[in-house]
Amino acid sequence: MDLVERDQFAGQRVQQNLLPSSGAKIGKLSFDYRILPSLILSGDSIEFVELSDGRVVFYIADVSGHGAAGALVSVLVKGICAGLMTDVEKKVLEHPSNVLEALNSALRNFDIDQHVTMFLGILDPKNNELHFSNAAHFPAPILMADQSLDYLEFGSLPLGIYQSPDYQSKSLHLPNEYTIVMFSDGVLETMDQPTIKDKEERLQLLVKSGKRDVDSLAKELGIDGARNAPDDIAIFTITSSGR
Repeated sequence: MDLVERDQFAGQRVQQNLLPSSGAKIGKLSFDYRILPSLILSGDSIEFVELSDGRVVFYIADVSGHGAAGALVSVLVKGICAGLMTDVEKKVLEHPSNVLEALNSALRNFDIDQHVTMFLGILDPKNNELHFSNAAHFPAPILMADQSLDYLEFGSLPLGIYQSPDYQSKSLHLPNEYTIVMFSDGVLETMDQPTIKDKEERLQLLVKSGKRDVDSLAKELGIDGARNAPDDIAIFTITSSGR
């Protein structure tokens, strides 16, 4: 193993230690994820944080490019978001779109070459509400609730490029039991279906048929323990037990 490769693996350990615990629980919410880098380091990242008022902020993000550059930006994104979430009285945490606007402004100040797509949500378990915003993240997250499947499907411009993108927030009332399934676009690169629409329908069918945990999805998609994937792959699920 040469010096560059050793440095990459050292960076991977740092990146992994910055991720939240897979399989964690916050009240009635369970969080699970898997990130499979195309190289040693990954530009895909996820986060979930409980605020002092009981709300939970979460995101899945995908940095353009591969390897060390994308991984460094993903760490930068985590650091900026951590600063935004330290005070629940901040106006920025009133709406997910405010968080994306603040993050976009901060990334532009760093003058990075990469852009970032992100789906960011704020869950209010007390009132069973989801507030979310999307900075060009694709495919859209899937919500399975009351035996009904929906895409959380709207988006705007990526983070880090445009001076004044117009991010919007949407809100949903949720039942006691539901699952949100999120992917990075790297999963589409591994699928055999001929069109993007076909691939989206395949993901939808898997979730609707009961494959809603990370291990089952990875196995069904043939990425269980995948190596040398064409792009970074992330799967992230949030499940409410209703109890």
